[in-house]
Order: sequence, then structure tokens, then C-alpha cells
Amino acid sequence: MPNVASAFVPRAFIAADRPISPPLLFPESELTTVAMVPPQVTDAMPSLAIGQEGVGSDPTAFTDEISLLDGPIQTMLLAAVAVMAVLVAIKSLGGAMDNAIGKVLEDFEETMKGTYPKRWEPMESELEGLEEPQRSEKLFKLMESMKTETPDFYDDVIKKMAKR
Repeated sequence: MPNVASAFVPRAFIAADRPISPPLLFPESELTTVAMVPPQVTDAMPSLAIGQEGVGSDPTAFTDEISLLDGPIQTMLLAAVAVMAVLVAIKSLGGAMDNAIGKVLEDFEETMKGTYPKRWEPMESELEGLEEPQRSEKLFKLMESMKTETPDFYDDVIKKMAKR
């Protein structure tokens, strides 16, 4: 069988009667005791203790307790709860504001219908055919335009609304 190394070595260096082998870096007597890593590196490398039961035979290995509510996790959970509480408060406050605005619009409509029916008729014609929330938005815009166009009349309406 031909030597595979002979394909890469020039023929002038090959002797037919001796096999080709790489040169030894260490004398043969040291090859059995010395690894390919210098001794100062092997001293710093961690070693794995293999006991009678196999790898990891230390009875105290992997006995740490895991707590899901310590340190940063607890802080993040508290922050999430605080954010949720703020969002719920904002939502309820927004709902309360919507209810208050709705009540003001109802009072305005009742006051205008009962006290100033002739002034209410053109407003009512603008509100016909509208469904909520468009009707409320339009009524609010009519209130705002009344406030800018006829501020004295608007103040009278507000005073009468307060008496109801």
C-alpha cells in the first residue's frame, strides 16, 4: 500500500526503504507523560472530578434554591402593578369626565328647551338625525360657538343651568 504522505513530499526526499513520519517535537519518552499543552497552562485549567457514581458526584452540587421574587424581578413586578393601577385610575377618571360632560350637555339641552325654545329650534334642527357620540359632539360645538358669539346669553344659560 502506498504511503499517503508521499503524494505531498518531493520524490528526492523519499527513500523507498524507510516510512515517512513527522518529526517529533518531544522525545518519545516524554510523549506518554506530557500533553500537548505546556505545564503552566494545565495547572490553571479546571479539572473535572469523576467519582464512583460518575460525573458530578458531589452531593452538594446544584442545590441552590431559585426564588422568582427576588431582586430585579420583584422590582419589575411592582412597577408593572403600579403602571396597571395608574392605567385603571386614568380609565375610571376618563369615564367620570365623560359622564360629567354628558350631564352638562343634558342640562344645557333641557334649559334651552324649557327657557329659550325659539333659540333651541335652530340648534335642534342641526342635531336631527345624529346618533351618539356625534350628537353630543355637535351639541358641545354649538355650546362653544354660543359662548364665543353671544357671551352674555351664554352666561344667562349657564346661570339657569346652575339653578336646576
